[in-house]
Amino acid sequence: AIHPVEAPDLTGIDEWPGELDGSVQGRVPGELSGHKTEKTYRQPFEYAEVLQAAGVELPEREIIARYYRERALPHLVSFPVRKQPQSTDPLPEGLDVWDVGSPLDRIDWLSTLMSGPVVPGVTTRERLFGDSPGADPQTIPLDLYVGIDCSGSMGDPARQLSYPVLAGTIVALSALRVGARVKVVLSGEPGKSISTDGFIRDQRVLLRTLVNYLGTGYSFGIHRLAETFDSDRPRSRPVHVLIVSDNDMFKMLGEKGNGRLGWDVAREALRRCGGGGTFVLQLPAWYLDATSKFVPKQLDRMQSEGWNVSIVDSMEQLLEFARTFSRRNYQSNSAR
Repeated sequence: AIHPVEAPDLTGIDEWPGELDGSVQGRVPGELSGHKTEKTYRQPFEYAEVLQAAGVELPEREIIARYYRERALPHLVSFPVRKQPQSTDPLPEGLDVWDVGSPLDRIDWLSTLMSGPVVPGVTTRERLFGDSPGADPQTIPLDLYVGIDCSGSMGDPARQLSYPVLAGTIVALSALRVGARVKVVLSGEPGKSISTDGFIRDQRVLLRTLVNYLGTGYSFGIHRLAETFDSDRPRSRPVHVLIVSDNDMFKMLGEKGNGRLGWDVAREALRRCGGGGTFVLQLPAWYLDATSKFVPKQLDRMQSEGWNVSIVDSMEQLLEFARTFSRRNYQSNSAR
């Protein structure tokens, strides 16, 4: 008996044994019935149409965000963490006057009520804490900056599957799982850009930002890094910078923005982020052959300045990149 959820006639999703060539559709009886199966997926607009036909009342981009989340969940990977020599435990050190702009959870209610009956007031107290060294190593998750090319050459993720958006979703959700914060920046320069309000842990906001579409310019604006990493103020946690683009990134790096070359902005951002950086670029084999004298020099320069560089032949390969991103590109940095 076939459960209705798995019936191809009802779901519209065909499946076949992974060991076969796809010529046998549906469920296979006998000894092959226990083999692992592979599913084909609807396109984002088809997924949206099904939900809307079922009476789901959500904005289109909210539905598309759910689509990419569901596609990403089977591929989530362990996100890297950075080990500190010693962990620290909070150590109570005294009391101070609680300020109305401070969080409510910092109020020491017992001390406040012992000092006076009016809350809030001048007798409202908060507990001060220091750090007590522990015996075990402490792990700190690397925050993540995801910059995705959203120029005219990239398709609308609401119309058809966008592998850059799917890869960004996989890595962002993997980061959230270990307590990291994520900032998403979509950019099509020269033109438009959209981003989250800093590094956040709100999954819904991150996914809604990822599935936006700009369709302007020709590349991710590398100069956008300056908006996040142009301060000498020490960061509370290290950040890994991930940029997803194509061959147009080389042109963008050579252009000036606010009087600064893209190469200079990228180098400075890498120095200040504290967690390393990765360029993942779609460079088809025919393009590499046609630019055999130009591209290797650009890639060598990226690597000499400290960037990890991953080359994919097609956007589909971004899925495999996302699964191995943590392990292959900066797992070694987590021990520094």
